[in-house]
This record gives sequence, C-alpha cells and structure tokens, in this order.
Amino acid sequence: MEWVIVQLSPNGEKELNPDNIAVSVRKKVSKRDIQVYVPCMFIKTRKEVHTRPYIEGYIFVEYRQGVQYNKMRDSYYFKDVMSYESGKKKKLRLVGDDVINKIKDSIKMMEPEKFNVGDEVVVLSGKFTNLRGVVHEVCGTEKVTIFVKLRSKSVYIEYPPSFLKKESIE
Repeated sequence: MEWVIVQLSPNGEKELNPDNIAVSVRKKVSKRDIQVYVPCMFIKTRKEVHTRPYIEGYIFVEYRQGVQYNKMRDSYYFKDVMSYESGKKKKLRLVGDDVINKIKDSIKMMEPEKFNVGDEVVVLSGKFTNLRGVVHEVCGTEKVTIFVKLRSKSVYIEYPPSFLKKESIE
C-alpha cells in the first residue's frame, strides 16, 4: 500500500485526538473507509493519557486512485498535501508501507517495556547501571520495584520502567 503525506495546519498540530484528525480526513475526501495514520505515542501518567506526536506536523493517508486529496488543502486541520512537479503535472508525494512500518517500529521502541513480577531485568540508567535484579512489584506504569543482591545484603529498589530492560540473569 502507498500513503499520501499530508501537512497539518497549526490547528491540526494542536489536536491531541488522532481520531478527530482521521474523521476530518474522511469527510474531506468523502471516503468513510480510507485509512489514516497519525504517528503519535500515548504516554500514561498517574491520572491521564497524553498524546505526543512522533512526527510533528504530518500524517499519512491511504492512497487510492481517483480520490481528491487536494480537498484537504488549506482547511482547519490541514495545510497542504505533499506533491512535486513532474513536467507540467503535479504528482502526489507517496511513501510505501516500508516507511510506515519503520515509523511504527521506532514508536514501539520508545514505549516503556511492560514488566511482570518475576521478570529478570537489568538497570539501564542511573548509578546502578548494569545491575541485575528480579521484578518484585509493578505499580501501574509509574514504577517497578526490583529485588537485587548486593555484596553484603539484598535490597529492594524502585525505578521508572524506562530505566529497566528485561534480560536473563545468568
């Protein structure tokens, strides 16, 4: 599949709900079933889920022959549809699924890993970098308590999930 690159307007960049952007695309191009990919991450905090754009200012819309993508130009959420000149014609700038999949993979890599009690982990950051331990407790998405054996004693240490990585202890 190929995708059309669409530049967002300032209003589109401020919109935090990807579903609102997708609905607007579908209305503008008069295709209720067209796919829309808004590259963003959902970051959970204690009380809320925040949407953060991964590629600021751009979305991707499924390419279909005969769809009038230019209807999105200069509208509330959309500024432009990316194109280039080929001779006397303007052609849509398209990207393939391989590009979309790379973006999705990059976003996945940035999401914190999910941990379960008993998982073997290694500390990635801080003064105990490379310290190995076992997950003792998972407190939502905010912190993970691990059990570690130091030279003289065993202790429990709390970390944000982004500081840890699942790994086998040998």
